[in-house]
Amino acid sequence: LDPDTAHYELTLSEDRKRVRWEEKQDVPDKAKRLGSGPCVLSREGFTSGRHYWEVEVTDLWRIGVTRESAERKGRFSFSPQCGYWVLECNSSHLRNQPRMVGVCVDIDERNVSFYTVESRTHIYKFTDMVFNQGEKIYPVFWTWDEKKELVLLPLVSCGD
Repeated sequence: LDPDTAHYELTLSEDRKRVRWEEKQDVPDKAKRLGSGPCVLSREGFTSGRHYWEVEVTDLWRIGVTRESAERKGRFSFSPQCGYWVLECNSSHLRNQPRMVGVCVDIDERNVSFYTVESRTHIYKFTDMVFNQGEKIYPVFWTWDEKKELVLLPLVSCGD
C-alpha cells in the first residue's frame, strides 16, 4: 500500500499490507493523497497484463481498481464514470458477506472481476473499462471498520 495516497483517516501497518480506519491522522496533503474517503492505493500500478490479488476484508469495505488520472480530491462518485471500478460491501450490499475477496484485472481486455475466495464463486465483473493507452491502473482499497484491519495479500501476475 502507498502511504502517500492514504486518506488522513487511515493507518497503514509497518509492512504496508494492512490498513485500519482510525481518527484523523496528522499527515501532509500531497497531490497523490486521496481526499474524498478512507481509501488508499497500491504502490504498484499496471499498464498491461492480467493481475490477481486477494484481500481479507472487514465488515465495511470497497475494493477494486482506479485509473491513474481519476479524481482524488473534492466531491466525486466512486464509479466507472469517474475512473473507479469497485465492489462495495456493507450490511445491505452482499447477502453472504465474504471474508476474503479475489480481484482479477485484465488491462488488455479492460475488465475487472471479483470472487469470493472461500467458495470460489464469481461475484461481479466490470467490462469496457475506460482509460488512456499506457495509463496505469492501481488497486484501490477502502475501509470504514475501526475494529478490524483490511489485509492485502501479495499481487500475482496471471500471465498471458
